[in-house]
Amino acid sequence: MLIRKFVIGSFAAFTLISAIVGYSSERKSKRNFPFLEKAIIPLPDSSKTPSKNTQKTAPKSTPVSAPINPVKERTGDHVTDKQKDPFYLSDPANIQKNVEYDPISGKYVVTEKVGDMNIKDPTYLTYDEYLKYTEKNERNDFYRSRSNALQLIEEKGLIPTVDMKSRILDRIFGGSKVEIRPQGNLEVLLGGSSQTVDNPNIPIRARRNGGLDFDMNINMNVIGKIGDKLQLGIKYNTQSGFAFDNQVKLGWTGDEDDIIKEIELGNVSLPLTSRLITGSQALFGLKTRLQFGRLFWTSVISQQKSKRETLTIENGTQRQLFEIRADQYDENRHYFLSHYFRDQYDYALSGLPIIKSIDNVTRIEVWVTNRTGITQNVRDVMALADIGEPNPYHYAKNPAADKKSNNNSNGLYGAVATSPNSRFISNTVTDLQNTFGLTQGEDFEKTYARKLAPTEYTFNPQLGYISLNTAMNPNDVLAVAFQYESNGNIYQVGEFSEQVPPDSNTTSKVLYLKMLKGTTVRVRHPV
Repeated sequence: MLIRKFVIGSFAAFTLISAIVGYSSERKSKRNFPFLEKAIIPLPDSSKTPSKNTQKTAPKSTPVSAPINPVKERTGDHVTDKQKDPFYLSDPANIQKNVEYDPISGKYVVTEKVGDMNIKDPTYLTYDEYLKYTEKNERNDFYRSRSNALQLIEEKGLIPTVDMKSRILDRIFGGSKVEIRPQGNLEVLLGGSSQTVDNPNIPIRARRNGGLDFDMNINMNVIGKIGDKLQLGIKYNTQSGFAFDNQVKLGWTGDEDDIIKEIELGNVSLPLTSRLITGSQALFGLKTRLQFGRLFWTSVISQQKSKRETLTIENGTQRQLFEIRADQYDENRHYFLSHYFRDQYDYALSGLPIIKSIDNVTRIEVWVTNRTGITQNVRDVMALADIGEPNPYHYAKNPAADKKSNNNSNGLYGAVATSPNSRFISNTVTDLQNTFGLTQGEDFEKTYARKLAPTEYTFNPQLGYISLNTAMNPNDVLAVAFQYESNGNIYQVGEFSEQVPPDSNTTSKVLYLKMLKGTTVRVRHPV
């Protein structure tokens, strides 16, 4: 009772002081603290609650501003008076909550103690009330224990342990239990893009472009075990910077008395204690470790995925040996303009540093299949493989032509350029197949192409080859038109874009070019 009187008296004193301050500066308080206007409560009667610290008494009718949600002391027990306001803190850990059964009254007594002293009056529950109370607590504890699904997966594993119960497996692997523990994440991105360009200069079927956008990232660690001897470890990440970061290793470990101590398959290493000969740490293959009495035998059959390089610096100059294998060439980027330049290549470089060539390419246009949706510098082109070739692959030779590469090297260009049906999109393919006996994909390719900017490629005017900045896709078509000078004469292969302007009608004229790459890549084809 002494503690309760002290608390009530302190609260009355605090309320009285607040009332005096609020009454004397009411206008100022409302200006600085507008939220106090929303909650007004009457001042408690000080005669019923004496306070030692209070010297003045305010009238009962004096309104006092108070917070909207005043913090009150919990007067009930922890069962019937649960505080739901988030601003109320939980009970401290030193408060012990006990439930005891009273056989005399037949009720359950709920007490709250700090040490041996009750801080609240006991609460008496009937049998039904006690059952509801325990049921609610057990249900909340169950949901709280099952709320962390990730912890359950990590503790018990996503894939349960399987017991094969086989004597053969138990003898070979030291147990018959199969355990697999995967860890990591898988990210799949799937989208699409579509673009429509209302440009009357572009054919209707080429005004709409689209495609799928698919991306996938995998970061996975898998540990598998069969018994105590066989273990499988996989570490795979698609975003790893180096290939040897992805590890796959299958290991078998023997007992102390076994001749076969270890068998490893996958990413293995061969550490050596000698300073003269060092072992490699990035090997992929088979490694075995045997023991014959006091003799230990370690053998490795593997592919080396790393190499050691030595850097030598002498008098400020760096010297380093390197090697390039024949299969590590840069493909689908470098192309000769014609077989004429290919045949002259070795002779032109035979007198280095002087290039022995009398030819000089003065003008060139490069066209590739338009897959980017660009609407400027685009045309329907027809790429011919035999155009500009003195020795054509399919078309008849021109005995009167010289060995230079030009449009008059054979009669193909003259025939298709003057044909009335081979200039328009709808009749081009049919005319080349039926009239001239050419095969699409082998002798010619028809595509909707864009002209590359000079910054997207480089070319050697004396040796007659081009180098693209980016590699060609397998289903892309590459075609060119160029002019070059040789012994004062000017030769041309293909047609430039301004020589055959597109019509203003809905059907545009086809531009004939020299095909350097088609969609069908075969060794026997001359391209």
